[in-house]
Parts: sequence; structure tokens; C-alpha cells
Amino acid sequence: TDVVDPSGARTPVAQTSWLPRVGAVYALTPAVNAYATVAAGFQPVAAEYNNNPRFGGPFAPERSQLREVGAKGEFFGGRLLA
Repeated sequence: TDVVDPSGARTPVAQTSWLPRVGAVYALTPAVNAYATVAAGFQPVAAEYNNNPRFGGPFAPERSQLREVGAKGEFFGGRLLA
């Protein structure tokens, strides 16, 4: 993607990221599972805004991280999932 400044000059812009995601599930009992997930997120900024001083640029891409641990279960013959 190219960014075009007010003078018409083009600047190539590349916004990429490696996004790892890892998860695991362990059966505590036949009806209850424990789980854990770790993931990363990346949202690039649109090229027309990234280096344009009229919009306050340059902007860094948005990054996020997710960490989740929990348990899931099935009870009362499958009538309750929690």
C-alpha cells in the first residue's frame, strides 16, 4: 500500500505482523474441561491516514493480547452447559 502526501509523493507502507495463537483443553472429568488460550491481535491503520499530518499521523497499528483460563462443563444430561 502506498501513502500519498499532499505534494503527490508516494511512500510505500507495509503493515504486517505474526499473530501467534495457542490453546489447550484438559478433561478434568468426563463432564468438565479446563482450558487456556493465549492469542495476539493486530489491526493496521489505513494507509491514507497513517502518515498524513492532517489526521495527526503517523499512527502505530493497534495491538492486542488475549489470555483466558477457565472451565466448561456439561450437567444434568446435557441440559445445562456452563
